[in-house]
Amino acid sequence: KGKIEVDDSSAKQTIFGFGGAFTDASATNFQKLSSEVQLKFLDKYFGENGINYSMGRIPMNSCDFSLETYSFDNASNDFNLSHFDSNVTFDQTTKIPLVKKALSLNPNIKFFASPWSPPAWMKNPVEDESGKMVQ
Repeated sequence: KGKIEVDDSSAKQTIFGFGGAFTDASATNFQKLSSEVQLKFLDKYFGENGINYSMGRIPMNSCDFSLETYSFDNASNDFNLSHFDSNVTFDQTTKIPLVKKALSLNPNIKFFASPWSPPAWMKNPVEDESGKMVQ
């Protein structure tokens, strides 16, 4: 069997926290739970009596755990983001309510947003969402 040895006499790096991703899939499934089970879930993950997650990653735009493909700026050639949806409308019904509930149990949780992929109009060929970035 493998073995892990920890040398606590020498600090090499700082751990900012532990957590999980607030994806469309997790938020959608969370909403399908009864109110009672939602409270248990939240307490187990974010409460002081649970594992007390201290970090959360929020995907920007859709990712591989999304129910559909979407972007917060679908206007072609909008490199200034003039048409960026600053209300993040798509996330208002699923991800944001889950984030707020997690914050209600752990107001010190830290979040970071990470883009999964740029919008299709930023890739070549534009029709192929797996294409290369526009140069």
